[in-house]
Amino acid sequence: MVEISQESTPLSKMNLNNARESEQIKRMKKLARTGQCHFCRDGFEDRHTAPIIYEGYRWFITANNYPYSGATHHYLIVPKVHITQLGQLPVEAQVGLIEAFRWLEKHLETPGYTAFVRSGDLSYTGATIDHLHFHFLSGVQDGKGTEKLKVTLGYKNKPQE
Repeated sequence: MVEISQESTPLSKMNLNNARESEQIKRMKKLARTGQCHFCRDGFEDRHTAPIIYEGYRWFITANNYPYSGATHHYLIVPKVHITQLGQLPVEAQVGLIEAFRWLEKHLETPGYTAFVRSGDLSYTGATIDHLHFHFLSGVQDGKGTEKLKVTLGYKNKPQE
C-alpha cells in the first residue's frame, strides 16, 4: 500500500496490487511521486485522460480510463471533495449523487446498468485508490443477449486443495 499526501490534497492511499493493467500501475506510481489524490477535483484533468462529461455542485462524471471487459459504457461518478467512506456522505451530497445517476441514465439512454461502490480498506475492497467513487457500467449487446461483465469486486477465499 502506498500512501500519498500533499498540503492541498488530503491523505490518499493506493493499492498497486489491485491494479489490472500495467499502464495503470505506471500511472499510479507516477501519481504517488506527485503526492496528489487521483480523484480529487483540483487538477483532475491533468491526472485523468478522459474528459469530465458532467459536473454538478458536489459530483462529476468521467469515463473510466481502464474499463472492465464486456462493458459498453464504464463511467465513474466522483465526489469533488476527498471522501473515503460511503458513510461520510452528507445528505446534500446524497441528493447530488442521485442527480448525477439520473443525468447519466438520460445521457446514455441505457435500458439498464450495474452500479457499485467500494468503501473502506483497499485490502478488503479490491479498489486501487482510496477516494470514494461509484462505477456505472452497461453491457454489450451482441444480438443474442447481453455479454456478461467480467468484474472483480473484491476477494473470495480460494478452495483448499
